Amino acid sequence: MKKTLELGELDKYRDRTYELLLEESKKAGGRFYFPHVPQRFLEMAYLSVHLMPIVKIITSNAKELSFKVDEKDCSIYNSLKPLISEDDLKSLPCQNACLFCLKTLFDNFNMDVDLKMPKKMSEDGFCLFEVIKK
Repeated sequence: MKKTLELGELDKYRDRTYELLLEESKKAGGRFYFPHVPQRFLEMAYLSVHLMPIVKIITSNAKELSFKVDEKDCSIYNSLKPLISEDDLKSLPCQNACLFCLKTLFDNFNMDVDLKMPKKMSEDGFCLFEVIKK
């Protein structure tokens, strides 16, 4: 996530959409900054690491950002399958990587949020992450 944040701020990677997000957020006194600006970086990181076709955003509003990662799309979970036992896989050793990634992202923007993972791959067939703005 740190590399995504670093590269995403470089002028050569800034697209018009990102510039509009920043401009409109500034005009609105920062109101649009959460969740839209962090969501951009979240999507870049997940699309590049997992090679997913899309990040499935469930909720994106002023109070919450939530997204879903299906089992078929999670390259980390799937790479662990042949390497560890089914019981170890059920403990979801990769969840800390995703949660740390999210923590790093929102810490970078000095955003006070609660991070939750109410659905887990081993039990639900997908991971659901919720970011609630405090």
